[in-house]
Amino acid sequence: MRRTRALLMLALTSLLGGSACGAVVRGPKPPVFSTQQQRAALATARVERVGERLSDEAQQLEQTRQDFFELSREVYRPPFPMGLFKQTAMACLNQPLGAEADEVNVFAAPAGELRRLKIRFGVKLTCTPASLHDLLRHIERRTPDNAPIIVAQLERVDRVRVLRGKLLDHLARMPRLLRAERAELATMRAEWRQQRDQLRKKRKEFNDKNHAIAMQRLEAYRRELERLDTELERVERTARTLDPLVQASVEQFTFDLVALYGP
Repeated sequence: MRRTRALLMLALTSLLGGSACGAVVRGPKPPVFSTQQQRAALATARVERVGERLSDEAQQLEQTRQDFFELSREVYRPPFPMGLFKQTAMACLNQPLGAEADEVNVFAAPAGELRRLKIRFGVKLTCTPASLHDLLRHIERRTPDNAPIIVAQLERVDRVRVLRGKLLDHLARMPRLLRAERAELATMRAEWRQQRDQLRKKRKEFNDKNHAIAMQRLEAYRRELERLDTELERVERTARTLDPLVQASVEQFTFDLVALYGP
């Protein structure tokens, strides 16, 4: 009898003890912040793309400017039509994006004649300077050998114009875009603090292992938010630096074009 009672007590004790231990192990599962982290990561990727686009366009602008002035002085000696070339290049450079159709000189030549000349010499400009027809007609009649160089140089001028327009447009949009991303970051940081406070309040409900996992996940979320903040600061600095640099680069290009070998 005594042996039976002892066995029953041992079984009951084991059962109760095992239940208590099991309750600690089961506890609430650590929260997952993968959705929040992905949201922050997507925002960071958006900002990175904006910064990369600005930097790429600025580098292309500078490279195109350098390429234009790589030609030797000999190229521009007579019979190169320097006067008509400069007039056409300056008209192209000063044409705002979106105003291309407004600058065509409809009295200079029939549209079919200009189209024929553009096709013959492979002209693919996005600008429409009024003097383009006169320049191409001069090339056809007097200096056809100059055509490849002249067309290539005009295309570089046009590319400077397009890149300048795109950069200035993107820089003008930058404050509004960055404000929106800053507001998004502020919202996510508020959500992060809320999650942190909830974990602190429920600390006793978690066992040590699950609480440690939860804190690790919360820290990973915080690091993603800091990465977004760092990227925003980098793009803000880039935008502030590029705005005056773009203006100065195009002004220097214009000055050098006007002063290009001869009148």
